[in-house]
Amino acid sequence: MKQKQKAPKSRRLEMMESVQKMQVKHYKRANISSRMSNQSRMSHQTNFTSKTQVTLRTNHVPVFANERQISKQIPKNEESVESSGFEILCCFIAGTLASFSGLYIGDSIAAQQTYIQPLMGVDDSQIGFLASCIFLGSLFMPLVCAPFIDKYGPIKCGIFMNIYNVILCIPMPFFYRNYNALLGIRLIAGAFPEATFSVQSAMVVKYLPKRLESLGFGICMSVATSANLISFFIIPALMDELMYDSTQADDAVTNVQFISVLKTTYWMNVYVSLASLMVFILTCIPLLKIDKKIEMKKLEELKQNQSENKDDSMNFDDFEDNEVNQILTAHIEEQLINNQSKKHIQDVMSQLQPLKQRIPNNFSIMYFAKKVFFLPLDYWLICSAFCLLLSCCYGAQTLIITYLNNHISYADTAGIVRSVASILGGPICGAFVSWIGQRPLLNIIFFALAIVSFALLFLSQSLPSYIPAFFIGFFDGSSATVGKSLFSYVVEPSQLNNAYAFGGIMLNIGQFAFPPVAGALSLINVPDESAGIIWFYIIMLIVGMGISIVVFIRDKRYFNGVLSKVPEI
Repeated sequence: MKQKQKAPKSRRLEMMESVQKMQVKHYKRANISSRMSNQSRMSHQTNFTSKTQVTLRTNHVPVFANERQISKQIPKNEESVESSGFEILCCFIAGTLASFSGLYIGDSIAAQQTYIQPLMGVDDSQIGFLASCIFLGSLFMPLVCAPFIDKYGPIKCGIFMNIYNVILCIPMPFFYRNYNALLGIRLIAGAFPEATFSVQSAMVVKYLPKRLESLGFGICMSVATSANLISFFIIPALMDELMYDSTQADDAVTNVQFISVLKTTYWMNVYVSLASLMVFILTCIPLLKIDKKIEMKKLEELKQNQSENKDDSMNFDDFEDNEVNQILTAHIEEQLINNQSKKHIQDVMSQLQPLKQRIPNNFSIMYFAKKVFFLPLDYWLICSAFCLLLSCCYGAQTLIITYLNNHISYADTAGIVRSVASILGGPICGAFVSWIGQRPLLNIIFFALAIVSFALLFLSQSLPSYIPAFFIGFFDGSSATVGKSLFSYVVEPSQLNNAYAFGGIMLNIGQFAFPPVAGALSLINVPDESAGIIWFYIIMLIVGMGISIVVFIRDKRYFNGVLSKVPEI
């Protein structure tokens, strides 16, 4: 009988001791939170210099605010899922093909312009607008597609966009000589070419390790933007020096042959888009396995957390009434202490982060607008410099050939050299950045050398145009490694897709507006014929160089060189 009476007593003592331990733990937590509050008050009373001040990160920074923001660098595959070498290779291929077909459709006009201009009877300004109108269709589409990429993922969105490209390029061969019809088709077909860059960026950020991010942007963008290299090789080979003779009827033998081969060049858009879609789907299959691994990892962590939660329910059948009252009283006191400590910690955190934007329960329109539009000032500077460099070195390819055709006979060959250099620029510069960093400084150097390269085109009659064309293409391929790869350093992860979308919009504006303006300035013939084209792009590059200098100064003065560091391993 004595042993039976001692058992409930020992159980009661163990429970009371556990309750006392919980009380001591929460009292310590309350003391720690009070010390945090005192430290936070002391930090507000201390004046730091701009070099040592740690600014509070906010999710939404107004565009006009001079706010320094460094995004929290989260490790890739935060669910601890590692990508294999084969999966990384598939990510490079899929990221390239995500935007390859759309860019080929847009750039093939550069190789066709020599043949369609006499057929349609249009001037340089109209050809420039026909080349750039495809960017008007996707002017705001990257921003529209950003929520869909967040919801459905980059793979599904990339498949849909590539199917759209296949369908829209089918009518082109039937309107081979109708300028207005081709203009309308290219406007509609231009809905997604720039949005595919957002898909490409999302795939690089999601599936590649951090150390390979710059290399991924460099390879994927440089290879994709060199899609016109296929057209520069295939279209001149197909045409085989055929030209349209306007003095003869369309049923003449030479004109019939010319029109037949020209239709084939338009059918090439369909073939390239279809092949790109099929390979893109095949290379995305291994990446889907990564998504499944991430989901399985989340489920395992959820099950593990559930198994660690112990059952705190009590069986009061073995206790007397007074013992039950004591236990309940202690439990209620412990809960009150716990609630007070949590409330105190919340008050301290609200003081530490007074500008932290909280997500409303109803996800209001104002919150959505702030998330989309309120990006840091440094993002707009980096994005502007990146878009100016790419719009000049990539978007000017059609008009550069137009300018060179007035002075030399190998303009198409110079265009091929530019495209080959753009393929080399991304991998070489990406590996270089992974080795030494210094992306803001390299951006300034690239702008300076691009200005010199455009100026050397004035000497095309005495200096081979291959040299400046090579450098212009090299900076085209390497622009993403020193510009676009910095977006994740200054933008919060929740806003990253919106940042890439705005980058696509600004790039669209440059690629759409620059060629017609440069074509209109071709009337300036100083120092030689059509020199206004080159002068326009030199001025734009000077503006971009000024912006890149501002980014370099802000990196050294406010960020302590974070943007210049070697990417994390």
